[in-house]
Amino acid sequence: MHSSPPEDVRAPSYDVTVSGPLDEIDEEDTSAERVFSSLDQALMEYRIPLENHDIIRHAVTLIGAERFTGTTAYIKAHRRDGGPVLRIQSGFINGFVSREEAEAVSAEDVWPSGRTGVWGLTLPVHGHPNSGGTPKAQARDYGTCEVCWTKFTAAGTCACS
Repeated sequence: MHSSPPEDVRAPSYDVTVSGPLDEIDEEDTSAERVFSSLDQALMEYRIPLENHDIIRHAVTLIGAERFTGTTAYIKAHRRDGGPVLRIQSGFINGFVSREEAEAVSAEDVWPSGRTGVWGLTLPVHGHPNSGGTPKAQARDYGTCEVCWTKFTAAGTCACS
């Protein structure tokens, strides 16, 4: 005969309810956030490309950012009015309350965010191929074999080797 385990060794039960798609939930654990003394300190520590700094400065001025914190993935610019934070990453910003607010920062490449009810924009240097971001590696030419007319590999071999 089996008996129930004593109360003190039973596994706890949890009641977890998710109220919508996970990508739309904006709740975050802020316990590990880093506080920055300035936007410049955050931009430097996150190694945001210099070409993006002016647009980012314009964005945080426009929304009235009063403080800056950081998660492992992005900088957060907190609004004085308590509106949604701007999430600043190397290649984009999101958290604008309207398309018009995002376009006031940059009329190029504005898009609705996966975060409910906010908009984002792509920054000039964002790392996509052929976009002005990180250059794509060029294939090296190691020469052509004069016998079989194939390209040499980095090891110096060809089709006749």
